[in-house]
Amino acid sequence: MLQNSRLSNEAYYESLVHPGLLAHEKSKNIAIIGSDQGTLREVLKHKSVENVTMLKVDKGVIEFSCKYIFSWTDCSDITNSTPCCFDNSHVELVYENAVEWLQKELNHTNFYEKKFDVIICDELRDFLFSDSLYQNEILFSLLFQALSNDGIIIMNLGKSSLTGMPSKNLNKATSLLEKIGMESFHPYENFHQGLTELWSYLVGCKNKECRDNWQSNSALIEVAIHEGLNVLNSGKPPLRYLDGSIMKRFQVPHKVFEREYCRRDPIPKYCKLLSSYKNHGNVACSSFDVRGSTIGKNAGRGVFSTKNISKGSLIALEMGSNTIRIYPDSKYIIDTNIHVLEKKSELYAVFAYMYEYGFSVQFYVSFVSFR
Repeated sequence: MLQNSRLSNEAYYESLVHPGLLAHEKSKNIAIIGSDQGTLREVLKHKSVENVTMLKVDKGVIEFSCKYIFSWTDCSDITNSTPCCFDNSHVELVYENAVEWLQKELNHTNFYEKKFDVIICDELRDFLFSDSLYQNEILFSLLFQALSNDGIIIMNLGKSSLTGMPSKNLNKATSLLEKIGMESFHPYENFHQGLTELWSYLVGCKNKECRDNWQSNSALIEVAIHEGLNVLNSGKPPLRYLDGSIMKRFQVPHKVFEREYCRRDPIPKYCKLLSSYKNHGNVACSSFDVRGSTIGKNAGRGVFSTKNISKGSLIALEMGSNTIRIYPDSKYIIDTNIHVLEKKSELYAVFAYMYEYGFSVQFYVSFVSFR
C-alpha cells in the first residue's frame, strides 16, 4: 500500500491538516502525534500557530528525513520560517510514547494553561484501532483531557472502503470520542492526495461551535484560507490541492458513514425509525389543514388534522425529500439583518418559518432543516 510519495506529498498532508485547522479558526497550540514530516510543514503555514509539539518515538526518522527527503521538511518557502521545518522556533520535538508523555504532562498543574487547540493523529492506525486500546480507552481519554474547551482532534482513518461496507475504524473512533465527551463529528474522504486509494479522515470537536466554520460556504472558506495562511515567499498560493470548493464537498458525509453510525449497539433511535418506516402508517400532507384556531381570541393559526392519527404513524412521509437546508453562515446573515426588515418582506417570512419549523441536526453536520 502506497502511503507517501515524494512527488505529491502536499495533496495528502493538505487533506489531513487544513480542514480541521480552518474549522477551529484561531488554533495557537498544536500537537502532532505519530505523523510524517509533511504534517508539520502544513501546520506552520497558519498565521495563528504559536507552538507545535511533535511527538515522535524514533529520533532517527527525523534525522533521516532532514538528510535524505528534504522536500517533506522544506519550510524555506513559508514566510518567517527556517529552511528545515524542525528548526522552526515554534516547534518542540518530543521523542516519547504519546500515552506516556501525555500522562506525565497532565500531572503538571501548569499544563492546563497551555492545552492544545488541535491534536493531529496520523500514521497511528495499527495502534489506535487495536483491541487493547479499545478496552482501556487510555489514549482517547488523554487526548480529550489535553484539549482546550473548543479543541479539535484530527484523525487519519486509513483506506476507505470501496465495497460500500462501513469502515470499522470510523465506528470505533466516533464511538470512543463521543463516549469521552466530544460533541461533533465530521468524517470526510478524498482521493486526490497522491495515494493509490480513497482515504478517510475524521475531525472531532469538543463542542459544537466548530460546526459553523466547518459548514461555511465556498466563498467564506476561500477568505479564511487567504486571511489565515501565510503568504509563500515564492508568491505561489499556500495550498495546491485544497480550496473552498473541495472543502465544501467534505461537508456532506458519504452514505457509508450513515451505515456506520446506524450499526451501533444500541441502535440510535433515528436509525430505528429509518429502518422501520415501512412498517408504520403514513398520514399524507393532504390530510392536514392550516387555518385559524377556534380555541379562543388571539389563538392564532395552526395545523389541524382532518382525520384520526394512529399512534406511531409517520407524518407527511411523501414530503421527506423536500428538505430545505439553511447553513450557519446564511442563518447568521438573516439573524443580523432581520431587525431592519419589515414583517411583510420575503426575508422576514423565511426568518419566521426558520424559527417556527426548523430544527438543528446534532451529529455529523450542522444546518437548520425544514420539512
